[in-house]
Order: sequence, then C-alpha cells, then structure tokens
Amino acid sequence: MSAPRYHALISVGDNLAIDGPDLGPGRGAASLFYKNRDSEWPEFRGRDLVTRDPSVRPFMLAQDKATIGTTLTNQLKRIQPYDEPVLVIVTVGGLD
Repeated sequence: MSAPRYHALISVGDNLAIDGPDLGPGRGAASLFYKNRDSEWPEFRGRDLVTRDPSVRPFMLAQDKATIGTTLTNQLKRIQPYDEPVLVIVTVGGLD
C-alpha cells in the first residue's frame, strides 16, 4: 500500500508549532515535521513530510501567544477549502 499524498500541511495554534526567536528558522515542530534538519536530527532523516511527498506545501498559520480563542477566530478562518487531502497540526491550550 502506498502512503497517502497531501496537498498541504497547515499549522494552527500557539508557539509550540512556530519557529520562534529562541529556536530559529526551520526549528519549530511544524517546520521539522514538514522538513527535517538532517544535520541536527539525523535519526529522522528521510522521515519528514516533504521527503515522502515533495509536492506538499506548508501553510504555517500558528502564532506566538495564540489562545484557543484567537486560533478559532483568526487562524482557522484563513484556511481555504481544498479538494485534496491536507494535514493539519493544531497546538492550543498552553496559554489558556
């Protein structure tokens, strides 16, 4: 059985998913799920989403200091409808 293909990876929620100032670009949870930093995490080499499916596109909507309320009112409404399967990462509750 082949692995499913996804059109997009969408990340919504709080700072657990973002590339915050303490981490730097490409080091947040959603970014690493999309594309691993093989030099820093060699045990995950080849296990990231873009290696499985290079056509998948990231949409990182999560924000620092987001709450469940701001995620529902600001971030989720920015997700456009898709005719193809997408993956969604949701991280909320740390600040509520």
